Amino acid sequence: MVNLFFQKDTLGFFMKEIMKKLESLIHECGGEYGLNHSRRLIKLVDLIADGKNYNKNIILFCSFTHDLGAFSRYAKEGIHHAIRSREVAETLLVNYNFDQKEQQTILEVIENHHNKFTGESFESVLFRDADALDFLGFIGIARDFSRIPKQLKKSFQSIHRHMKDLPELIELQKAKGLAMERIKEMEYFRKKFLQESLNHY
Repeated sequence: MVNLFFQKDTLGFFMKEIMKKLESLIHECGGEYGLNHSRRLIKLVDLIADGKNYNKNIILFCSFTHDLGAFSRYAKEGIHHAIRSREVAETLLVNYNFDQKEQQTILEVIENHHNKFTGESFESVLFRDADALDFLGFIGIARDFSRIPKQLKKSFQSIHRHMKDLPELIELQKAKGLAMERIKEMEYFRKKFLQESLNHY
């Protein structure tokens, strides 16, 4: 068991251990796509927290584990990837000294990272909002097209769906402001895409 203590003065040690073990795991499962999504979430959470306190250790752990259930190593047919990721995270938690309340929060964050109703913790709201933001704007467009290569119509439809559905999930004011900016970017892209594709895509 990794012996981690989660005070601020040892956050660097925690991060070192997390990076060594969980970054390797997410990279093995999801490649650069999954790894860099996780890294962006850590920064997005800090941005939209807007100076409010949150448990950085929980966010670090969730960033690298919340999508594991979407990848072939762990995915199970008929089980939503968030539910499956929660199951996988529960087995990983035995290697880290999170207390009972922190473990419950971690599982809540992972299970609800696509849900309107996230549970009681601030970390869960932060993480859900950050995850939604990462599918908006130019980065969201790039993610959609990279997920469905050579299928422009499906990617374009996915972008439209994200523009419509994801802002409705977002709760925090800072995140809402960023979402509005990113939606404008997506609207510009959609307009130019339709023009330049000559409606053949």
